[in-house]
Amino acid sequence: MWYNRSQSFLLQQCRQRQYTFFTVVGLAVILIAFFITYASFSGSKPLPTLRQINVVFRHGDKTPTYSYPNDPHKDFAWKEGKGALTAKGKFELFALGEIMKSKYGEFLGEVYLPEEIQMKSSYAPRAQMSAMTFLAGLFPPKGFQIWNDNLHWQPIPVNPIPRETDNMLAAKAPCAKYEKEKQRSDATIATNLTKEDNDLLKVLTEKTGDQINNIAKAESLFYTLLIQRDNGLVLPDWTEEMFPTKLARFAALNLASYTMTDTLKKFQAGPLLKEIVKNMQMRDGKRKANFYSGHDLTIVSLMRTLGFEDLNLPSYGAAVVIEYHENEDAPGNGFIQVFYHRQATDQKPNSYQLSFCDPSCPLNVFRENLSKFMPNNWEAECKS
Repeated sequence: MWYNRSQSFLLQQCRQRQYTFFTVVGLAVILIAFFITYASFSGSKPLPTLRQINVVFRHGDKTPTYSYPNDPHKDFAWKEGKGALTAKGKFELFALGEIMKSKYGEFLGEVYLPEEIQMKSSYAPRAQMSAMTFLAGLFPPKGFQIWNDNLHWQPIPVNPIPRETDNMLAAKAPCAKYEKEKQRSDATIATNLTKEDNDLLKVLTEKTGDQINNIAKAESLFYTLLIQRDNGLVLPDWTEEMFPTKLARFAALNLASYTMTDTLKKFQAGPLLKEIVKNMQMRDGKRKANFYSGHDLTIVSLMRTLGFEDLNLPSYGAAVVIEYHENEDAPGNGFIQVFYHRQATDQKPNSYQLSFCDPSCPLNVFRENLSKFMPNNWEAECKS
């Protein structure tokens, strides 16, 4: 039973390592939420018109990547390392994989077949590990794939994209035109900050001992405080009036800053959107699912480019699902539906309606309305 396996995983993790009380409680909460989620999805009927799914998700819970000079916890020993996936994060993505299995299992089949499934990942180790644990939940080995009776797991390729060429998930590949537009857009954002915003940045600079003079640095601070709080560390008194609400606003604004204009959307999210459209257009009957393991910025950039700009900060394991359907009496004239899992253990994803289309949007209408965001030749256009 899945419940026994999941419970066993939780107990093993707690025995093997000495986690804080808050971490253990967090894992237990995830387990309970997942139990409810699995029960709600179990027994779901296969979708007769479904032909392919494209799923983009954020990695799981991680350790901090930033510490400020006056941080009372800057010497805290994060055993996993800097910016690394935690045990909680592994469990979150394992749960997301099993949720996808419960919803799409009859469509995808019980056995992993490489010609039907593809996973791509950001170069970041936490994204690669999230992809691995997601696949472990989605495709436990069956029959001939069982190679170790004591390990209910099988290796499945993840295909990480090198940082220097990644223009889809981490989006770190250099693009001169994008960088110039981003600088102009950031200057506009800075000009439009209120006096209250600028006063808050000055206070943050004073309290942290670091130059928190822009929304990007404020976002880094927000996530560090969030991770520390979630791991039971006591935050400094000065954070009470600004965390989480005020800092969360800076964090959301910074994530949105990468897609503030049509040009930014084209170069930031366009390559991923273009590949997803190509996946659906070129579907040959074999490829059933394309999975992408990325970051919060990956999720925000894609959703904003699709026209969904009023988003909260994506939780760990948040996922965008784009389903491609075809009616049997009209092959080749497919339509898409968009769903959003707000977090890894989301019981029922939200269905999103595109502003230019019905909930079941014809693929040609989807492509035509978003074509301005899909570069023909990303490398050449970056230099133009």
